[in-house]
Amino acid sequence: MEMNRTERKQENKKQRLLWLDCWRGFAVLNMCLYHGLWDLVYYFEIPGFDWYSGLPGYVWQQSICWSFIFLSGYSYALGKNKFRRGATILFAGALVEAVAGAFGQEIHYGILSFLGLWQLLLTLPEDWLSREMRLRSWCRIGPLGAALCLGLFFLCRNVNQGSLGFESLKLITLPEALYRSRLTACLGFPPADFSSLDYFSLLPWGFLFLAGYFLSQYRAEQRRDAADAAKSCTVRGMNGGFGGISPAEEGGTLGEILLRRLFGKSLFRRRGRLLAWVGRHALPIYLLHQPIWMAIFEIAIRLRR
Repeated sequence: MEMNRTERKQENKKQRLLWLDCWRGFAVLNMCLYHGLWDLVYYFEIPGFDWYSGLPGYVWQQSICWSFIFLSGYSYALGKNKFRRGATILFAGALVEAVAGAFGQEIHYGILSFLGLWQLLLTLPEDWLSREMRLRSWCRIGPLGAALCLGLFFLCRNVNQGSLGFESLKLITLPEALYRSRLTACLGFPPADFSSLDYFSLLPWGFLFLAGYFLSQYRAEQRRDAADAAKSCTVRGMNGGFGGISPAEEGGTLGEILLRRLFGKSLFRRRGRLLAWVGRHALPIYLLHQPIWMAIFEIAIRLRR
């Protein structure tokens, strides 16, 4: 029994994509640092961080959000027990909102609640979609779906502010009747009196999640085709890989290429394990990082006094 568990753990590790865990780990560390500075600026009111409240801080915050949501969509397509995973994340989001409310901080529909709810909503149609796509090539549908969802995300980026458009570009003003209640706020149409320190509605962020999902399915189809081609070449007595590595193992996504360029191949494969470990434990780190920051800052300020 113990041997079977060990073998299963080793098999799961083999199936994981190192570059994906590293990218997620990098996003998690960025998030922790960003929230630590938020505590210093807005909670402890430490001066000297004017840039944080300006454009640089906003771009940094958006890059973290985009990475998390896109990678969540990408990972969702690869994962198992999707309903249980979505329910776990949704429960974690509810826990964060309850704890924040106990300390007088308003959080409604935060990032964890969004990810958990969106995964639960996608579970049933995703099963149907996967069956349908077996009859068609994801290599054709995947890029088209990802491009369409990205386009819809940019088009709907400003729905929370009452219009279609992206950032300062406002194309169409949406009817005020859409912005009625907490329920419409969950969809993406918050009323005027709605406030939340962490707010991610189903629209427009769901389109970014779906873009990652479609791209993941596309890459999975490519890996299957590459593996089939490698097997075919092996049967014929030919080398199906590149320098002893099969096309399926070599990989070639933008994330893989960027991480290899940033860290180098050896660093990416060996020392990148720390980033990968952080990426694999993103949920518990997210739940614990804020209490840890607050404890550190409280102790530091009391010691200075």
